[in-house]
Amino acid sequence: METLYDVIIIGSGPAGLAAAIYARRACLESLVLEKEYMSGGQVLNTYEVDNYPGLPGIGGFDLGMKMKEHADQLGAVFVTGAVKAVRRESSIITVETAKATYRTKTMIIAAGAGHRKLGIPGEEKFAGRGVSYCATCDGAFFRGKTTAVVGGGDVAVEDAIFLARMCEKGYVVHRRHELRAAGSLQEKLFAQVVAALMERGLILKKGTIVDSTIISAPSSTKNKEKKRDPDAHQVKKGNTWHFGYKAHIGVDKDSGLVHTMEATSANVHDVAETSKLLTGEEEAVYGDSGYLGAEKRDDAIIRNEAGHKIKYRINRRPSQVKKLSKSGQYAAKKAEHAKSSVRAKVEHVFGVVKKQLRFRKTRYRGLEKQRAKFNIMFALANLILADRPCLAA
Repeated sequence: METLYDVIIIGSGPAGLAAAIYARRACLESLVLEKEYMSGGQVLNTYEVDNYPGLPGIGGFDLGMKMKEHADQLGAVFVTGAVKAVRRESSIITVETAKATYRTKTMIIAAGAGHRKLGIPGEEKFAGRGVSYCATCDGAFFRGKTTAVVGGGDVAVEDAIFLARMCEKGYVVHRRHELRAAGSLQEKLFAQVVAALMERGLILKKGTIVDSTIISAPSSTKNKEKKRDPDAHQVKKGNTWHFGYKAHIGVDKDSGLVHTMEATSANVHDVAETSKLLTGEEEAVYGDSGYLGAEKRDDAIIRNEAGHKIKYRINRRPSQVKKLSKSGQYAAKKAEHAKSSVRAKVEHVFGVVKKQLRFRKTRYRGLEKQRAKFNIMFALANLILADRPCLAA
């Protein structure tokens, strides 16, 4: 007699496998229909899954296999076949595949998602011959070549990070002014850019320039809460008050490229973030007078990883120089000029971010969103600055 199942599950991706596990735990007569020869769905093509509870950093393929093994251990039945038709007669549902027909009391559709295509000329023609929808599957074919990832969500950024490990150059093409990927992925993307520049010998970490810039935030209260952004604060710079956030960066003294970044509200003092901007490999640290006393703080990094004392070459305030004798002022001004000539490289970074990328004011609320945005902006600034003739050579 033909089996009447309690439940038939269509699809065996993570949702389908979870349904199969729960069905077997409830002692239900169940069947899983999967059109592919391997269960797991799109998670199989994910390089790393970092948000699954209890299994941080697990590979997508490994996670898919663990889910399948769990369902197998509970006695879930799997059949390979694409569903052709579904009919309901009274309280019974009939599910047809190309090879068989199955009857069930309940049906769960967990068919998953398909690849989203661009719909542009040449896409179909070159599919499988340069156009791919899975970096994990096909990335090895493009080893040492230039690639472009279209999109700005989690998968696009994950694929860009994955391809950066093997491709000569990679682009992320996105239609919006910022990426939609999770902040943690954008942080990884910034780290990947820094790592790539280090491999090219453009970031040496022998010296760090520390500095910060204010990114304004909307001060309007015309929103649902009738309040300004609670994470943003105001600070007075010169004779002007600013409301927003502050981007603190550590810049390589030789190349002028950013290797570390911190985001805070605008009222956080520069010197408080100094230690977070250092790599621990520096021989010297450069900064303006806002960083005076950085080496005396409890969290200060005094010696580098080699055990040598780090030299803090911080600019003195002009008022301190004026108190010296004429000969002392001459020597002090010469020393301050030497420090400033090194420190000036940080202004090139801010110039790219604020003028070329036009990021002077943020549109979003919340510190975490600003941190994600800052990571992308300074990663882009690094790529732009790295293409300068003096560095590209």
